[in-house]
Amino acid sequence: MKHMEFKKSDYPVANMVRACYPEWKGRRRIKVYSKEKYRVNDYWDGGSRDYCEFYHIPTGRILSMDSVNYEHQERGNPYNQRMGYVHLTPDIAVVESSFFRGKQRVNIHLHPDTWNEWSEKF
Repeated sequence: MKHMEFKKSDYPVANMVRACYPEWKGRRRIKVYSKEKYRVNDYWDGGSRDYCEFYHIPTGRILSMDSVNYEHQERGNPYNQRMGYVHLTPDIAVVESSFFRGKQRVNIHLHPDTWNEWSEKF
């Protein structure tokens, strides 16, 4: 899986992270991944959890689940948790806050076309 790493203060990721998770004060580098389809697993599972926000790159606004063509998974989801897929488009980024073993990490997932643009610019 292709990825790039940025400091949290670097230009392309700083505004995204600040808009989606203003309370995050972590020092870890932010990984940016290239994906066409993002899997939403927004529930606690064995001490881990992924929160996700959908960021509209041109306007800098946070989008709702309905506006990003979220496909809710109904099979194997008896408690109707936020679980399913989102097909990414070049103007949408997923800013994900993950908790794993008590540590928080922020990752960004971009459409491959946007990722290629970023890899050439930055």
